[in-house]
Amino acid sequence: MGSERYECHCHILPGLDDGAADLEESLFLCRWLVRRGYGEAVCTPHCNRRYAEFFDEFCGEERPCS
Repeated sequence: MGSERYECHCHILPGLDDGAADLEESLFLCRWLVRRGYGEAVCTPHCNRRYAEFFDEFCGEERPCS
């Protein structure tokens, strides 16, 4: 049976925003979560023009929240 703990907001994807800088750091953070009993994590990179080099590829067209 898996863990029932989950992280619902983390910047763990490498090189996308102010989170993990590279794959090594991303894997370190994943292992850190597992050691603390987390079974799942939702990756939530920033999708705004502050990270413009990734915005168009990953976020697409900017839309207001409704």
